[in-house]
Amino acid sequence: MYTVSAGFKTIAGDPQRIPAKRFSFPEGGTDYSDKLLNIGSFSQRQFEGDDLNGADITVELLNDSKEFNFLKNTKSNIGKIGKIELGFDGEYFNRYRGFLEDVEFFTDAERPKVYMVFSSRAQRAIDKNLGASSAPLDLTGSIYNPADLAWTLLTTHGGLDSTASTANVDIDYTSWSAYKGICSSLAFRLKAYFRGETIAEALRLIGKLTDSLIYGETDGKIYFNRFIPKETYPTIYTFTEESAHLQAARLYFNKSRIINRANVWYNYDPIGDFWEDKATSDNATSQTDYGLVEKDFNDAAVWHYEYYSAKSLSDRLVYRYFEPAETVVFRTKQGTQALIHQLGDNIRLTWSQLDYSSKVFRIYGISADLLNQQYEIEAEEDNEFGQAYFTLNSSTHGVLGTNKLF
Repeated sequence: MYTVSAGFKTIAGDPQRIPAKRFSFPEGGTDYSDKLLNIGSFSQRQFEGDDLNGADITVELLNDSKEFNFLKNTKSNIGKIGKIELGFDGEYFNRYRGFLEDVEFFTDAERPKVYMVFSSRAQRAIDKNLGASSAPLDLTGSIYNPADLAWTLLTTHGGLDSTASTANVDIDYTSWSAYKGICSSLAFRLKAYFRGETIAEALRLIGKLTDSLIYGETDGKIYFNRFIPKETYPTIYTFTEESAHLQAARLYFNKSRIINRANVWYNYDPIGDFWEDKATSDNATSQTDYGLVEKDFNDAAVWHYEYYSAKSLSDRLVYRYFEPAETVVFRTKQGTQALIHQLGDNIRLTWSQLDYSSKVFRIYGISADLLNQQYEIEAEEDNEFGQAYFTLNSSTHGVLGTNKLF
Protein backbone atom coordinates (compact mmCIF):
# COMPACT_ATOMS: atom_id res chain seq x y z
CA MET A 1 0.00 0.00 0.00
CA TYR A 2 1.26 3.47 -0.82
CA THR A 3 2.35 5.49 2.19
CA VAL A 4 -0.22 8.18 3.00
CA SER A 5 -1.55 9.74 6.20
CA ALA A 6 -4.47 8.38 8.22
CA GLY A 7 -6.44 11.44 7.18
CA PHE A 8 -5.83 10.66 3.53
CA LYS A 9 -7.15 7.11 4.03
CA THR A 10 -10.28 8.45 5.73
CA ILE A 11 -11.02 10.88 2.91
CA ALA A 12 -10.41 8.15 0.33
CA GLY A 13 -13.35 6.26 1.84
CA ASP A 14 -15.75 9.16 1.21
CA PRO A 15 -17.58 8.68 -2.13
CA GLN A 16 -18.26 12.43 -2.25
CA ARG A 17 -14.56 13.26 -2.38
CA ILE A 18 -12.78 13.04 -5.72
CA PRO A 19 -8.97 13.07 -5.57
CA ALA A 20 -7.10 15.92 -7.20
CA LYS A 21 -4.91 14.89 -10.11
CA ARG A 22 -1.52 16.43 -10.72
CA PHE A 23 0.55 15.91 -13.85
CA SER A 24 4.06 17.24 -14.30
CA PHE A 25 6.51 16.97 -17.20
CA PRO A 26 9.35 16.55 -17.14
CA GLU A 27 9.55 15.25 -13.58
CA GLY A 28 10.16 18.17 -11.24
CA GLY A 29 9.27 20.58 -14.03
CA THR A 30 6.07 22.27 -15.21
CA ASP A 31 2.72 21.36 -13.62
CA TYR A 32 0.16 20.86 -16.40
CA SER A 33 -2.71 19.71 -14.19
CA ASP A 34 -5.05 22.42 -15.52
CA LYS A 35 -4.68 20.96 -19.03
CA LEU A 36 -5.65 17.39 -18.11
CA LEU A 37 -8.57 15.94 -20.09
CA ASN A 38 -8.01 12.24 -19.42
CA ILE A 39 -5.40 10.89 -17.09
CA GLY A 40 -5.55 7.39 -18.54
CA SER A 41 -5.92 3.78 -17.43
CA PHE A 42 -3.53 0.94 -16.75
CA SER A 43 -3.70 -2.74 -15.89
CA GLN A 44 -1.40 -4.97 -13.82
CA ARG A 45 -1.67 -8.70 -13.13
CA GLN A 46 1.19 -10.72 -11.68
CA PHE A 47 1.52 -14.06 -9.92
CA GLU A 48 4.73 -15.61 -8.62
CA GLY A 49 6.96 -16.49 -11.57
CA ASP A 50 4.97 -14.50 -14.12
CA ASP A 51 6.57 -12.31 -16.79
CA LEU A 52 7.39 -8.75 -15.74
CA ASN A 53 5.51 -6.09 -17.64
CA GLY A 54 5.50 -2.32 -17.55
CA ALA A 55 2.04 -0.75 -17.48
CA ASP A 56 1.70 1.80 -20.29
CA ILE A 57 -0.56 4.80 -19.83
CA THR A 58 -1.82 7.55 -22.17
CA VAL A 59 -2.42 11.08 -20.88
CA GLU A 60 -4.76 13.36 -22.87
CA LEU A 61 -4.17 17.11 -22.52
CA LEU A 62 -5.61 20.30 -23.97
CA ASN A 63 -3.17 22.14 -26.23
CA ASP A 64 -5.30 25.24 -26.88
CA SER A 65 -2.50 27.70 -26.16
CA LYS A 66 0.18 25.58 -27.83
CA GLU A 67 1.70 24.70 -24.45
CA PHE A 68 2.91 21.35 -25.72
CA ASN A 69 4.34 22.41 -29.05
CA PHE A 70 7.75 22.24 -27.40
CA LEU A 71 7.44 18.45 -27.72
CA LYS A 72 7.40 18.89 -31.50
CA ASN A 73 10.17 21.45 -31.55
CA THR A 74 12.47 19.64 -29.11
CA LYS A 75 12.18 15.94 -29.82
CA SER A 76 14.77 15.09 -27.17
CA ASN A 77 11.91 15.28 -24.66
CA ILE A 78 11.06 11.76 -25.79
CA GLY A 79 12.49 9.55 -23.07
CA LYS A 80 12.13 12.05 -20.26
CA ILE A 81 10.11 11.16 -17.17
CA GLY A 82 6.58 12.29 -16.41
CA LYS A 83 4.68 11.88 -13.16
CA ILE A 84 1.01 11.53 -12.21
CA GLU A 85 0.01 12.15 -8.61
CA LEU A 86 -3.29 11.81 -6.75
CA GLY A 87 -4.14 13.80 -3.66
CA PHE A 88 -6.55 15.18 -1.10
CA ASP A 89 -6.22 18.51 0.71
CA GLY A 90 -2.71 19.16 -0.55
CA GLU A 91 -1.33 15.67 0.25
CA TYR A 92 -0.25 13.77 -2.87
CA PHE A 93 1.31 10.40 -3.63
CA ASN A 94 3.03 9.17 -6.79
CA ARG A 95 0.57 6.96 -8.74
CA TYR A 96 2.49 6.74 -12.01
CA ARG A 97 6.02 7.56 -13.09
CA GLY A 98 7.36 6.63 -16.50
CA PHE A 99 9.24 7.47 -19.67
CA LEU A 100 7.59 9.43 -22.45
CA GLU A 101 7.49 6.98 -25.37
CA ASP A 102 5.27 8.67 -27.94
CA VAL A 103 3.42 11.94 -28.65
CA GLU A 104 0.47 12.59 -30.96
CA PHE A 105 -1.13 15.95 -31.73
CA PHE A 106 -4.82 15.96 -32.64
CA THR A 107 -7.70 18.42 -33.19
CA ASP A 108 -11.25 17.32 -32.43
CA ALA A 109 -14.16 19.80 -32.81
CA GLU A 110 -11.73 22.71 -32.66
CA ARG A 111 -10.16 21.42 -29.45
CA PRO A 112 -6.41 21.00 -29.98
CA LYS A 113 -5.16 18.04 -27.96
CA VAL A 114 -1.97 16.17 -27.33
CA TYR A 115 -1.68 12.52 -26.33
CA MET A 116 1.41 11.58 -24.34
CA VAL A 117 2.15 7.84 -24.02
CA PHE A 118 4.27 6.72 -21.06
CA SER A 119 5.84 3.38 -20.21
CA SER A 120 7.11 2.08 -16.89
CA ARG A 121 10.31 3.68 -15.60
CA ALA A 122 11.85 0.23 -15.20
CA GLN A 123 10.82 -1.14 -18.59
CA ARG A 124 13.93 -0.08 -20.47
CA ALA A 125 16.18 -1.68 -17.88
CA ILE A 126 14.41 -5.03 -17.75
CA ASP A 127 14.30 -5.25 -21.57
CA LYS A 128 18.11 -5.39 -21.72
CA ASN A 129 19.77 -8.67 -22.68
CA LEU A 130 22.22 -10.51 -20.47
CA GLY A 131 25.06 -11.98 -22.46
CA ALA A 132 24.55 -13.88 -25.71
CA SER A 133 24.82 -17.46 -26.92
CA SER A 134 28.27 -16.65 -28.31
CA ALA A 135 29.38 -14.69 -25.22
CA PRO A 136 27.43 -15.80 -22.13
CA LEU A 137 27.26 -13.77 -18.93
CA ASP A 138 28.80 -16.21 -16.43
CA LEU A 139 27.73 -15.57 -12.82
CA THR A 140 28.66 -19.04 -11.54
CA GLY A 141 31.77 -17.76 -9.79
CA SER A 142 29.66 -16.51 -6.86
CA ILE A 143 26.82 -17.91 -4.79
CA TYR A 144 24.03 -15.34 -4.52
CA ASN A 145 21.30 -14.53 -2.10
CA PRO A 146 18.43 -14.15 -4.63
CA ALA A 147 17.95 -10.51 -3.64
CA ASP A 148 21.61 -9.73 -4.29
CA LEU A 149 21.46 -11.43 -7.68
CA ALA A 150 18.41 -9.34 -8.63
CA TRP A 151 20.14 -6.18 -7.37
CA THR A 152 23.24 -6.90 -9.46
CA LEU A 153 21.18 -7.48 -12.59
CA LEU A 154 19.12 -4.31 -12.15
CA THR A 155 21.99 -1.99 -11.22
CA THR A 156 25.26 -3.27 -12.72
CA HIS A 157 23.65 -4.62 -15.88
CA GLY A 158 20.38 -2.65 -16.08
CA GLY A 159 21.75 0.75 -15.12
CA LEU A 160 19.18 1.45 -12.41
CA ASP A 161 19.91 3.40 -9.24
CA SER A 162 22.30 1.52 -6.91
CA THR A 163 21.67 3.67 -3.81
CA ALA A 164 21.44 1.23 -0.91
CA SER A 165 18.73 3.08 1.02
CA THR A 166 15.11 4.16 0.79
CA ALA A 167 16.38 7.08 -1.31
CA ASN A 168 16.71 4.68 -4.26
CA VAL A 169 14.46 6.00 -7.04
CA ASP A 170 14.29 2.76 -9.07
CA ILE A 171 14.18 -0.12 -6.57
CA ASP A 172 11.86 -0.20 -3.57
CA TYR A 173 14.57 -0.66 -0.97
CA THR A 174 12.19 -1.54 1.87
CA SER A 175 10.61 -4.49 0.08
CA TRP A 176 13.99 -5.56 -1.34
CA SER A 177 15.57 -5.59 2.14
CA ALA A 178 12.72 -7.65 3.59
CA TYR A 179 12.98 -10.08 0.68
CA LYS A 180 16.72 -10.45 1.21
CA GLY A 181 16.20 -11.21 4.90
CA ILE A 182 13.62 -13.91 4.21
CA CYS A 183 15.79 -15.52 1.52
CA SER A 184 18.73 -15.51 3.92
CA SER A 185 16.74 -17.17 6.71
CA LEU A 186 15.71 -19.94 4.32
CA ALA A 187 19.26 -20.36 2.99
CA PHE A 188 18.24 -19.77 -0.60
CA ARG A 189 21.43 -19.77 -2.69
CA LEU A 190 21.41 -19.22 -6.46
CA LYS A 191 23.81 -19.23 -9.38
CA ALA A 192 23.22 -17.96 -12.91
CA TYR A 193 24.50 -18.25 -16.48
CA PHE A 194 22.85 -16.13 -19.18
CA ARG A 195 22.94 -16.67 -22.93
CA GLY A 196 20.92 -13.65 -24.02
CA GLU A 197 17.94 -13.73 -21.67
CA THR A 198 16.49 -10.35 -20.73
CA ILE A 199 16.69 -8.96 -17.23
CA ALA A 200 12.89 -9.35 -17.11
CA GLU A 201 13.24 -13.09 -17.76
CA ALA A 202 15.99 -13.37 -15.15
CA LEU A 203 13.81 -11.65 -12.55
CA ARG A 204 10.88 -13.90 -13.47
CA LEU A 205 13.06 -16.95 -12.82
CA ILE A 206 14.36 -15.57 -9.52
CA GLY A 207 10.75 -15.00 -8.45
CA LYS A 208 9.80 -18.51 -9.53
CA LEU A 209 12.74 -20.11 -7.69
CA THR A 210 11.89 -18.28 -4.46
CA ASP A 211 8.07 -18.33 -4.80
CA SER A 212 8.07 -14.55 -4.78
CA LEU A 213 6.43 -11.66 -6.56
CA ILE A 214 8.96 -9.42 -8.34
CA TYR A 215 7.32 -6.74 -10.45
CA GLY A 216 7.51 -3.21 -11.79
CA GLU A 217 5.04 -0.93 -10.03
CA THR A 218 3.44 2.02 -11.78
CA ASP A 219 5.29 4.42 -9.48
CA GLY A 220 8.40 3.46 -11.47
CA LYS A 221 10.04 1.15 -8.95
CA ILE A 222 10.77 -2.59 -8.84
CA TYR A 223 9.14 -4.31 -5.83
CA PHE A 224 9.90 -7.63 -4.13
CA ASN A 225 7.37 -9.60 -2.10
CA ARG A 226 7.66 -13.07 -0.62
CA PHE A 227 4.49 -13.89 1.25
CA ILE A 228 4.65 -15.77 4.52
CA PRO A 229 1.82 -16.96 6.79
CA LYS A 230 0.45 -14.65 9.46
CA GLU A 231 -1.33 -15.60 12.66
CA THR A 232 -2.71 -12.09 13.02
CA TYR A 233 -3.09 -9.27 10.53
CA PRO A 234 -2.61 -5.55 11.03
CA THR A 235 -5.50 -3.21 10.33
CA ILE A 236 -6.28 -3.66 6.65
CA TYR A 237 -9.07 -2.25 4.50
CA THR A 238 -12.35 -4.15 4.17
CA PHE A 239 -14.19 -4.07 0.84
CA THR A 240 -17.92 -4.69 1.30
CA GLU A 241 -21.06 -4.49 -0.82
CA GLU A 242 -22.03 -1.29 0.98
CA SER A 243 -18.85 0.64 1.68
CA ALA A 244 -16.93 -0.29 -1.44
CA HIS A 245 -19.71 -0.20 -4.02
CA LEU A 246 -18.79 -3.80 -4.91
CA GLN A 247 -19.83 -4.49 -8.48
CA ALA A 248 -19.78 -7.49 -10.83
CA ALA A 249 -18.10 -9.60 -8.16
CA ARG A 250 -17.26 -13.16 -9.09
CA LEU A 251 -15.42 -16.07 -7.50
CA TYR A 252 -13.45 -18.80 -9.26
CA PHE A 253 -11.17 -21.61 -8.15
CA ASN A 254 -7.68 -21.29 -9.60
CA LYS A 255 -6.70 -24.92 -10.23
CA SER A 256 -3.56 -23.84 -12.07
CA ARG A 257 -2.03 -22.95 -8.70
CA ILE A 258 -1.99 -26.57 -7.47
CA ILE A 259 1.44 -28.16 -7.00
CA ASN A 260 1.52 -31.40 -5.00
CA ARG A 261 4.84 -32.74 -6.27
CA ALA A 262 7.68 -30.29 -6.77
CA ASN A 263 11.02 -31.24 -8.31
CA VAL A 264 13.57 -28.48 -7.77
CA TRP A 265 16.83 -29.26 -9.54
CA TYR A 266 20.13 -27.94 -8.20
CA ASN A 267 23.82 -27.39 -8.99
CA TYR A 268 23.70 -27.13 -12.77
CA ASP A 269 26.88 -27.26 -14.87
CA PRO A 270 26.30 -24.96 -17.88
CA ILE A 271 29.42 -26.17 -19.68
CA GLY A 272 28.76 -29.89 -19.29
CA ASP A 273 24.96 -29.36 -19.41
CA PHE A 274 24.06 -31.61 -16.48
CA TRP A 275 22.49 -31.35 -13.03
CA GLU A 276 23.82 -32.80 -9.80
CA ASP A 277 20.35 -33.92 -8.68
CA LYS A 278 16.90 -32.71 -7.64
CA ALA A 279 15.02 -32.15 -4.38
CA THR A 280 11.51 -33.60 -4.48
CA SER A 281 8.62 -32.89 -2.11
CA ASP A 282 5.16 -34.47 -2.12
CA ASN A 283 1.81 -33.63 -0.57
CA ALA A 284 0.06 -36.99 -0.37
CA THR A 285 -3.27 -35.57 0.80
CA SER A 286 -3.43 -33.17 -2.11
CA GLN A 287 -2.47 -35.94 -4.54
CA THR A 288 -5.34 -38.06 -3.23
CA ASP A 289 -7.83 -35.18 -3.53
CA TYR A 290 -6.79 -33.73 -6.91
CA GLY A 291 -4.53 -36.28 -8.56
CA LEU A 292 -0.82 -35.87 -9.13
CA VAL A 293 0.12 -32.33 -10.20
CA GLU A 294 3.86 -32.37 -10.72
CA LYS A 295 6.06 -29.44 -11.70
CA ASP A 296 9.78 -29.25 -12.42
CA PHE A 297 11.99 -26.25 -11.69
CA ASN A 298 15.01 -26.79 -13.93
CA ASP A 299 15.80 -23.67 -15.92
CA ALA A 300 19.40 -23.49 -17.07
CA ALA A 301 19.70 -19.69 -16.67
CA VAL A 302 19.14 -19.44 -12.88
CA TRP A 303 19.17 -22.35 -10.45
CA HIS A 304 19.51 -23.37 -6.81
CA TYR A 305 23.11 -24.09 -5.88
CA GLU A 306 22.67 -26.95 -3.40
CA TYR A 307 20.22 -29.50 -2.04
CA TYR A 308 19.18 -27.60 1.09
CA SER A 309 18.30 -24.50 -0.92
CA ALA A 310 16.29 -26.53 -3.43
CA LYS A 311 14.55 -28.55 -0.72
CA SER A 312 13.58 -25.36 1.11
CA LEU A 313 11.64 -24.29 -1.98
CA SER A 314 10.11 -27.67 -2.87
CA ASP A 315 8.75 -28.10 0.67
CA ARG A 316 7.11 -24.71 0.59
CA LEU A 317 5.50 -25.26 -2.80
CA VAL A 318 3.65 -28.46 -1.93
CA TYR A 319 2.49 -27.07 1.40
CA ARG A 320 1.32 -23.79 -0.04
CA TYR A 321 -0.34 -24.86 -3.30
CA PHE A 322 -2.16 -27.90 -1.98
CA GLU A 323 -5.65 -27.00 -3.30
CA PRO A 324 -7.32 -24.61 -5.80
CA ALA A 325 -7.10 -21.10 -4.44
CA GLU A 326 -10.33 -19.14 -4.02
CA THR A 327 -9.91 -16.10 -6.26
CA VAL A 328 -12.25 -13.12 -6.48
CA VAL A 329 -12.56 -10.40 -9.11
CA PHE A 330 -14.62 -7.30 -8.40
CA ARG A 331 -15.04 -3.70 -9.47
CA THR A 332 -15.25 -0.74 -7.15
CA LYS A 333 -15.95 2.97 -7.65
CA GLN A 334 -14.61 5.98 -5.77
CA GLY A 335 -15.16 6.09 -2.05
CA THR A 336 -12.72 3.28 -1.21
CA GLN A 337 -9.02 2.97 -0.54
CA ALA A 338 -8.56 1.11 -3.84
CA LEU A 339 -6.58 4.06 -5.21
CA ILE A 340 -3.71 3.50 -2.73
CA HIS A 341 -3.54 -0.30 -2.96
CA GLN A 342 -0.76 -2.15 -4.78
CA LEU A 343 -0.05 -5.67 -5.97
CA GLY A 344 0.71 -7.92 -2.99
CA ASP A 345 -1.40 -5.96 -0.50
CA ASN A 346 -3.68 -7.80 1.89
CA ILE A 347 -7.34 -6.75 1.95
CA ARG A 348 -10.48 -8.05 3.63
CA LEU A 349 -13.67 -8.88 1.78
CA THR A 350 -17.19 -9.00 3.18
CA TRP A 351 -19.55 -10.59 0.66
CA SER A 352 -22.76 -11.80 2.27
CA GLN A 353 -23.86 -13.97 -0.64
CA LEU A 354 -20.78 -16.19 -0.19
CA ASP A 355 -20.65 -15.84 3.60
CA TYR A 356 -17.38 -13.92 3.49
CA SER A 357 -17.00 -11.85 6.61
CA SER A 358 -13.73 -9.90 6.60
CA LYS A 359 -12.03 -12.82 4.83
CA VAL A 360 -8.39 -12.03 4.03
CA PHE A 361 -7.25 -11.94 0.40
CA ARG A 362 -4.08 -10.82 -1.37
CA ILE A 363 -4.16 -8.61 -4.47
CA TYR A 364 -2.65 -10.08 -7.63
CA GLY A 365 -4.28 -7.83 -10.21
CA ILE A 366 -5.35 -4.17 -10.47
CA SER A 367 -6.94 -2.37 -13.40
CA ALA A 368 -7.37 1.34 -12.78
CA ASP A 369 -9.35 4.07 -14.53
CA LEU A 370 -7.67 7.06 -12.91
CA LEU A 371 -10.03 9.64 -14.41
CA ASN A 372 -13.24 8.09 -13.09
CA GLN A 373 -11.64 6.43 -10.06
CA GLN A 374 -12.95 2.98 -10.98
CA TYR A 375 -10.89 -0.07 -10.17
CA GLU A 376 -11.04 -3.79 -10.85
CA ILE A 377 -9.25 -5.96 -8.32
CA GLU A 378 -8.27 -9.62 -8.57
CA ALA A 379 -7.32 -11.19 -5.25
CA GLU A 380 -6.52 -14.67 -3.95
CA GLU A 381 -7.38 -16.01 -0.51
CA ASP A 382 -4.49 -15.67 1.89
CA ASN A 383 -4.98 -18.96 3.70
CA GLU A 384 -3.19 -21.08 1.08
CA PHE A 385 -0.89 -22.18 3.89
CA GLY A 386 -3.35 -24.81 5.00
CA GLN A 387 -0.81 -26.94 6.79
CA ALA A 388 1.74 -26.50 9.54
CA TYR A 389 4.12 -23.56 9.38
CA PHE A 390 6.60 -22.07 11.83
CA THR A 391 6.16 -18.80 13.69
CA LEU A 392 8.66 -17.81 16.35
CA ASN A 393 7.28 -17.88 19.93
CA SER A 394 3.89 -19.15 18.73
CA SER A 395 2.08 -21.63 20.96
CA THR A 396 0.45 -23.27 17.94
CA HIS A 397 3.05 -22.84 15.17
CA GLY A 398 6.32 -22.58 17.07
CA VAL A 399 7.57 -26.16 17.23
CA LEU A 400 10.65 -26.75 15.09
CA GLY A 401 10.68 -30.18 13.50
CA THR A 402 6.89 -30.21 13.48
CA ASN A 403 6.06 -26.94 11.82
CA LYS A 404 7.45 -25.87 8.45
CA LEU A 405 9.49 -22.69 8.18
CA PHE A 406 8.20 -20.73 5.21
